[in-house]
Amino acid sequence: IKIDKTAKNFEIAVQKMEEYNALQKKYYSEVSNLKTRDREIIEIVESLDKAEYDKNEAQKRAERIASEKFQKYLLYSIFTFCLIALMILAIYRKKIISAST
Repeated sequence: IKIDKTAKNFEIAVQKMEEYNALQKKYYSEVSNLKTRDREIIEIVESLDKAEYDKNEAQKRAERIASEKFQKYLLYSIFTFCLIALMILAIYRKKIISAST
């Protein structure tokens, strides 16, 4: 009777252990799925942040290029004006010098 009772208790213990193992596997698979989903969400957010950063950098670069073009053309126009003024002075130099004497 004692051996039968021990065998029965052992079988119950094995059953409980198998149930526990099944629950543990289910828990860890759900945790793994949640971690995978969390990682995917984090990757999506990071890619969106990177895209936004790249967009902002491209916009800053375009603004800087436009500013540099404006400054370059402004310098060209100033040099052109000075060149025209010097040419006028060179052409009318004799008239200016003879008028002053």
